[in-house]
Amino acid sequence: MDKEKTHTKSNGQTRNEAENQPEGQNRQLQEATRELLGLNQKLEARVAEGSELLSTAVLRLKTLIQNLQDGILVEDENRFIVVVNQRFCDIFGIPVSPELLLGSDCSESGEQVMHLFCDPRGFLRGIEQLLHDQQLRVNEELELVDGRVFSRDYVPILRDEVYLGHFWRYQDITARKEQQRSLSLVAKFASEAPYGVLRYMESGQRIYGNDLGEAFCEEFSRGDNTEAADHFRQTIEEVYRLGERRTGEIVLGQRWYEVYFVPVQENGYTNVYIIDNSHLKKVERDLVQAREAAEASVKAREMFLANMSHEIRTPMNAIIGMANLLEKSSLDPRQSRYLEVIKNSAENLLVVVNDILDFSKIEAGMLRIAPRSFSLPRLLINLENSLAFKAREMGIPLRMDYDPTIPEVLISDPERLGQILLNLLGNALKFTEEGEVRLSVRRLPRLGSEIRLRFMVSDTGIGIDQAKQAMIFESFEQEDIGTSRRYGGTGLGLAISKQLVELLGGKLGMESTKGVGSKFFFELELPQGKLEKENTFPEKNQATAQLKGVRVLLVEDNLYNRELAAAMLEESGIVMVWAENGRVGLEKLRQEAFDLVLMDIQMPEMGGIEATRIIRQEMGLKIPIIALTANAMEGQKDSYLEAGMDSYLSKPFDPRQLISTILDLVNQSRQRAHPDQVLPSSSLYSTLDLLKQGQGSATFVTRMLKVFCQSTPEIVQNLRASSTHDDFAGACALVHQIKPSVRMLGIRSILPQVDKLGGGAPQVSDHPTWKREVREVAETLEATVAAVQRDFGF
Repeated sequence: MDKEKTHTKSNGQTRNEAENQPEGQNRQLQEATRELLGLNQKLEARVAEGSELLSTAVLRLKTLIQNLQDGILVEDENRFIVVVNQRFCDIFGIPVSPELLLGSDCSESGEQVMHLFCDPRGFLRGIEQLLHDQQLRVNEELELVDGRVFSRDYVPILRDEVYLGHFWRYQDITARKEQQRSLSLVAKFASEAPYGVLRYMESGQRIYGNDLGEAFCEEFSRGDNTEAADHFRQTIEEVYRLGERRTGEIVLGQRWYEVYFVPVQENGYTNVYIIDNSHLKKVERDLVQAREAAEASVKAREMFLANMSHEIRTPMNAIIGMANLLEKSSLDPRQSRYLEVIKNSAENLLVVVNDILDFSKIEAGMLRIAPRSFSLPRLLINLENSLAFKAREMGIPLRMDYDPTIPEVLISDPERLGQILLNLLGNALKFTEEGEVRLSVRRLPRLGSEIRLRFMVSDTGIGIDQAKQAMIFESFEQEDIGTSRRYGGTGLGLAISKQLVELLGGKLGMESTKGVGSKFFFELELPQGKLEKENTFPEKNQATAQLKGVRVLLVEDNLYNRELAAAMLEESGIVMVWAENGRVGLEKLRQEAFDLVLMDIQMPEMGGIEATRIIRQEMGLKIPIIALTANAMEGQKDSYLEAGMDSYLSKPFDPRQLISTILDLVNQSRQRAHPDQVLPSSSLYSTLDLLKQGQGSATFVTRMLKVFCQSTPEIVQNLRASSTHDDFAGACALVHQIKPSVRMLGIRSILPQVDKLGGGAPQVSDHPTWKREVREVAETLEATVAAVQRDFGF
């Protein structure tokens, strides 16, 4: 309102004055007024524009400060906060927003955060000193108690040398410090590394090398290595370009280097690592030579043991064999005693030889465990029978304490388990003069799915002194020399037993008291097994009937062994012809017909393996050949079979085993030569399995077939009744009953149904088609009975 009055007043005065002034002056005044108004409008526009620009600039500055990754704090000359960002609050753990801190007093903020720093007093003094000096300070490092590291900048704000405040910047440089430390360690490690380190740029320029790396380059540059150097450079370029690691080998004179190329593409270079393997190459060559020498030594020892075995076992075979033959003749009591001494001495000598061979095989890692199903009670009975005579002779009771809850059939190596127990029991009897010897087999709580057993042999013998117990399992060790002289033995029995127990998965332990007795024990975890059909020796009369007239060629250089074999074989009706070596044996085979060859291995002029190869490869004969060998070394059996032999027997052999092996091979040979003349068969059944079970006896096969034809019709009738009356369980029981006959006669067409229905306790839900399957079994059995009756005329 006042402005309008003033303006009106002014206009009034102007009009009065204009009336009194000339007209030209009036116009000039009007123009000046218009210009003044225009300038005023422009000025107002510029002020508005400047204000907007200033607001935008301030906003940008505030946004920039807020988004910085560094903590920013600006204080005025009185230490009141002018600017602060969120990062600053985060760094120092301030739980309020930056806007609420504006205008706050910071004079005591140092005391509030000093506890965060490793040197709190130093941190506080540093702030005070900077504020006092008002001098620029940047990149000041501060360590915090939580392991972080900050970099601090202090910037005083001056205008015309007037102090207006200061600017703080805090930056978390923890990661950078860690990286610097790592790089420092890497550089130190590279310089001190036991291998060469080189670094190449993408262009192939070397920018770093430790002492070993530089020495390699210097050696590489000497001599005629141009082609290798070019390949080296090309590999560096390819590694970087493809981003793939490479490994190579460089030989410089007598030095062998292994070189690794590693691309580091993100940093634009390739690392090369050089390892001097010259000493390893020398060690490798030395090891190869040592291994060859060791193999030659093992081979020499193996040959020595094989020769020793042959030289000892060959006469032992004759001694034990002749003693067995003499035992069957009429002898007076004195002669019988002499013969018993001969047999015992020979068998003791054979035990010593076997111990030495077993120990050598174990040491050389050549002894193998052959697990199979076996009857543990039968094994213990055989042990008891083997030692019964010795126990009676010494007047020492031999007790067998067997846990009846142990399953009869287990899986292990029964020969090695028997050898362990025989060694322990034999030792116990040998060192016991009164009291008893006991074998205890106990079942322990099960740890897994296997049967856990504890075997213990205890005696009331001489015992072992505490000081000597640690060495008792060592090779060739007994308690003292007096023990060896008084009781005999090699001192190998316990050493072999210990290693055999370990091969079976156990550990042999002992407890002993001098003058009281000893206990030897071990534990084994054995799976439960299923007893397989064992080979049985044929009765003497049966074997004689089947082998009568069989012609056997014995190729053997030892006269006593020839006489022994002649006595054994001719007693069974075999016609024997002999040859003193392989060359003579080949001539006999060219001149005469034989059913089987017994071939010794080691003979003068020509050995058994060479002769066998000629029989198979040059002469083309398929005659059965049995190796008779005194070589008991592991692995020999494979060489005999590879040469073309059909079986082998180690000397001294059991006469019954020899006769059984001959009978089995002769029957197999006859069957191969005349398959249609052995026994009738048809598409429904086969007599091959029956023939094998009867050791080739046609009488046995005929008898078993008669039993089948007599018992099967009733089973067929009951099967059909079970199907009619929905008696599933009864049908399965009948199928289970007939299952052995189906397998024995090879009635393959119904084997799937028989296995399915007769395999335990099946559920009806698992056999929805059981009635049809039962009818198929019944019909096939009925047809088989009719075929057998027709073929054999029953």
